[in-house]
Amino acid sequence: MTAYDSTFNQQFFDTDVFSVSADYTPGGGSASAVTVNFFNEGQEIELSGGVTILKKPALLVRASEVSDPKQNETFEIDGTTYYIIKSNPDGEGVWFIELSENSV
Repeated sequence: MTAYDSTFNQQFFDTDVFSVSADYTPGGGSASAVTVNFFNEGQEIELSGGVTILKKPALLVRASEVSDPKQNETFEIDGTTYYIIKSNPDGEGVWFIELSENSV
């Protein structure tokens, strides 16, 4: 496994380069601004009636900003509220979080 590179991590979460600001709201808590790398790529799915786009939003956030993300806690990004479906730590201080626009 590659050793943790704090310089890369700092640049990766630079809002001038890769990241955006989001409001994270933990269960029963107040919203706070955090820096995330947000992905909302669509995947084309062919159906009998044509093609539809399936969105699979996800983000990366530093564990120092969000210590223990739980299902149904929220991130607001660009005016849209996303609910946590699943969160996975990378073991190097970053969470990979799968999201949904609907409460789970």
